[in-house]
Amino acid sequence: MERFVVLDSWRGIAACLVALFHLDAYSHLYGVPFLRNSWLFVDFFFVLSGFVIAANYQQRLRDGFGVGRFLFLRLGRLYPLHFAMLAFFVGCELLKAAGKILIQGPAANQPGGALQHPSARA
Repeated sequence: MERFVVLDSWRGIAACLVALFHLDAYSHLYGVPFLRNSWLFVDFFFVLSGFVIAANYQQRLRDGFGVGRFLFLRLGRLYPLHFAMLAFFVGCELLKAAGKILIQGPAANQPGGALQHPSARA
């Protein structure tokens, strides 16, 4: 398997620039025009990734490594993290909803309940 060290490096740089773009922390780097426009590296990252993945699997596909097996292995690598994070955030939302009910009581979700402005209750 041939490695494309330079392309792998550019993929890493593109991924870091996109991450910095999404980091909305105010610092001396926040206003740098290059970083404010680094969303453009998303397409660059995906094009490079497609090329590198295709080049890495090219010989295996020629030798009989099926497309179905490729997809199974690829999804098996990506989806466990996806499902774990989905379960985590669903759990967080359920805890927030349960906490809201416990703190404010069940009347909080009713019209005219605990969320009503005090002047409107009179």
